[in-house]
Amino acid sequence: MSNYPTVFIKIKLMSKARPRVTRNGTFLPKNYQLWRKEVAKQMKEQWTLPPIDTPIAVHISCAGAARGDVDNYMGAIFDTGNKIIWSDDRANIIQSASIDFTKAKEADSFIRITVSDIGLKEARIDCIDRVFDYDIEC
Repeated sequence: MSNYPTVFIKIKLMSKARPRVTRNGTFLPKNYQLWRKEVAKQMKEQWTLPPIDTPIAVHISCAGAARGDVDNYMGAIFDTGNKIIWSDDRANIIQSASIDFTKAKEADSFIRITVSDIGLKEARIDCIDRVFDYDIEC
């Protein structure tokens, strides 16, 4: 159960862009910059809480034309949500992430973001499980 608001963004899906490197510097494509600006605007309108700085799980439901990879959709959404919904999209904040995609007409495209707390106890248990399963340190 989430104590956080669900964010619903009506926008065409866009994959995370790769930076372009030229002799004049590095930049992101203009259409991607405009997309991020619009997504950030809609996030800020709906997310009135401070950015989350504790372990969370994020689920993204999205619909649109099937032109990209879901991991790149997630990357674009996670980067845009930095300093708005979560303090940063690093792994010690977003400890669990999932996405589901539905093919839809471009006019019916959307992104729905649901955030849930991962309690410190659950995060620690998960960490212990990972240590035993993969011989890693948390």
